[in-house]
Amino acid sequence: MEDDIRQDVLEKILDAKKRNLLTLDLYHNQITTIPNAIGNLTNLQTLYLGSNQITTIPDAICNLANLQELYLYHNKITTIPDAICNLTNLQYLYLSNNQINTIPDAICTLTNLQKLDLYNNQITTIPNAIGNLTNLQYLYLDHNQITTIPNAIGNLTNLQYLYLTDNPVHAQHQNKNNRQIIQYYKNEAYREYCLIYLSLAMECSYPVVAAMRDRWVLPE
Repeated sequence: MEDDIRQDVLEKILDAKKRNLLTLDLYHNQITTIPNAIGNLTNLQTLYLGSNQITTIPDAICNLANLQELYLYHNKITTIPDAICNLTNLQYLYLSNNQINTIPDAICTLTNLQKLDLYNNQITTIPNAIGNLTNLQYLYLDHNQITTIPNAIGNLTNLQYLYLTDNPVHAQHQNKNNRQIIQYYKNEAYREYCLIYLSLAMECSYPVVAAMRDRWVLPE
């Protein structure tokens, strides 16, 4: 069965190469290993690999210099390779619902990134280098094991959506009201304000909150 899946995936990759495809959809194929042949699709712009059984991101994917969108959600990935820094044109990176515990600094070199989705992993720390992602508009870090919020988040001047709910922020650093509304975004489709709640983190994170309040429109 596994050999059949591997052969089928390889055939789809070879076909994509032959037809010079810009998009390859390998969603929900019970894939456990991504063939290194994927690295030959140098014109590829969008790659769907969500809802598989993938445990490792091969360095070969990082050869896809023209890739703009990479979907790897709902897999079993534990680490992100440093070679991901080669995907300099990447704009959307989806890695939610995996088993990742570290955000490597290599991701923070992807300055064209607009959306980074790391929802529901096992991440404990946000690196200070996150502040380099100045084009980032969407950052999903909810449902992890994050205990502190670095001031570097305040450098994300284009950020519109920030999700940090359901993280074990240290109780001793919460303010007297216990919970603070620190994130707002206007849902244009329904013309209503959606509020995201987050336990206030350590005192040093407060300037981050203040900086975001200054940039975002708050409801009366």
